[in-house]
Amino acid sequence: MGNLANTALQAILPALTAYSTVRGISDDVEERNRRTREAGQERLAFEQRQDLDRRSLAAGQDAGLARMRGGHAGRRAELDAAAGADERERRTALRGEVGRMRSLFGARGLTAGDGSAGAVLRGIEQESEAARRRTAELDRLKRAALEREGEDQRRRNLLETSELAERQRIERIARGYS
Repeated sequence: MGNLANTALQAILPALTAYSTVRGISDDVEERNRRTREAGQERLAFEQRQDLDRRSLAAGQDAGLARMRGGHAGRRAELDAAAGADERERRTALRGEVGRMRSLFGARGLTAGDGSAGAVLRGIEQESEAARRRTAELDRLKRAALEREGEDQRRRNLLETSELAERQRIERIARGYS
């Protein structure tokens, strides 16, 4: 009986060893599968975070541009209103000055057609026109500054977007997700 038990044990021992080996391999495979699932979940979470970062940056930039455009529209409306008021004021002042000078010349017996009186009136009109051109040029420069500010903001946004993309690319490479 001892021989029979020994023979049976020797026959079962390779099966037990094979079972143990298969069980170990199965456990290893399960562990690798678990790690793969965790790595996949980790990578998915990483990619979602990067996507959220890109979307957040874009939303912030869009909101900033919208605020800036709204401010610029208000500023342009102010410039238009001020330019209209300045032009009305300039014309009123010109008419007043021309009328005052004509009455002064008339009191002295001169007419607008006389040489000196005509030259003085033309000089007043030329000064007024020069003031109008200077004001128009200042308004043009202010509008150009608003446009430059908008272009500068768009460039900063592009730079921020590029920097984020590059940081994310480097982070993907560092994590081995390239």
